[in-house]
Amino acid sequence: MTGRLGAAGSFAVLILGCALFAAIALTALGLSVRPTRRARASRRAERDHRDPRTGDAVLCGTVRLEAGDALSTAPVEIVVHQRGEQYRSDESHSVRWTETSRELRQRPFELELPSGERVPVAPNERVRVIDTLEPGSVPRNGSRTRSAVVKVGETAWIVGTLGERSAVPGGSAGYRSAAVQRVLLPPASGRMLIATQSPSGVFAREARVHYVVAACAALAGAAWFAISGSSFLTLARDGERIDAVIARRYIVRERDEDHVTLHYHIDARRPTGAAGVRLHAEVNRDVYDALAALREPGSSPPSPEAVRPDVRAPFVVSRADPTHYQLGAEPGITAVPLLFALFGLFVFGGAYAGAKFLSRPWWELESVDDNESGELPNMN
Repeated sequence: MTGRLGAAGSFAVLILGCALFAAIALTALGLSVRPTRRARASRRAERDHRDPRTGDAVLCGTVRLEAGDALSTAPVEIVVHQRGEQYRSDESHSVRWTETSRELRQRPFELELPSGERVPVAPNERVRVIDTLEPGSVPRNGSRTRSAVVKVGETAWIVGTLGERSAVPGGSAGYRSAAVQRVLLPPASGRMLIATQSPSGVFAREARVHYVVAACAALAGAAWFAISGSSFLTLARDGERIDAVIARRYIVRERDEDHVTLHYHIDARRPTGAAGVRLHAEVNRDVYDALAALREPGSSPPSPEAVRPDVRAPFVVSRADPTHYQLGAEPGITAVPLLFALFGLFVFGGAYAGAKFLSRPWWELESVDDNESGELPNMN
């Protein structure tokens, strides 16, 4: 009669819907753990000069060359090669710089901690430099370079794994002593990050994206639950079933341009002697037709709104609030709210991915492309 699920099915819909929103919120919170820890570790490395522990670490110190390193170049440098393309319009000129290749130059170096200890750093080909891309070579023949450089003598924050190794060739690392030195290696999962400015803000912004998504998912889930389940739960808790007397039936016509939609309604009242408000419900066409009053032999046709006097309609009415009721033998909801929850899952998933994609810094981009106003330099 109503198209609603029973009590068990309604509870299942509410549980599944809440689980979907909770999954989004918990996933976002889970993804926020690592950047949050890194932001705290970065701030702690700036002011806490105590001996760092082995394991995942963020170290802050001064970049030094290894003993015996005769090269004068920076130990880590990323060079981005770009090709420019001129765009002209009646109002302005602009240049689109597109990355054509990226070159990484890296070799081992040392990080001098505030305590004076010099920790060897062993970056690999997956290292990322958190720094501003500076202009490199002068644009020539429509090409240019931009670079991020970790220079000797500047302060750096390095995210990696702090381990130990023997300072004696062929030896083994045991209890830390003069023969054992610590070394900063790339993490087992992820990349080594080297920043020339405190990366705490970068990590905090990354974590903030996750927090915002988690909060929005929680609020959306609460709103969905209040809209979809509050009425059902109220009636399931203190509702009572009554067999109401149907007073009349009628049709409401809804016009939309050249289309007319028919809505079938019934009005009912409580049984004789029961106090309370009149009841109303929308039903389908089959139920509406089945309620039509029969024509008695020798009498005039009944009015279109007349109903059969022997028919009763089951309603569940709240004991605390008689204006709160539902047609049917037991309270329930339809499966439509679950479809809205699934739709919300896709919306949040798309928004989440979009926010992460749009907030990526240059060192996480596959291609560094820039738009600049002006003319393309023409230098041979």
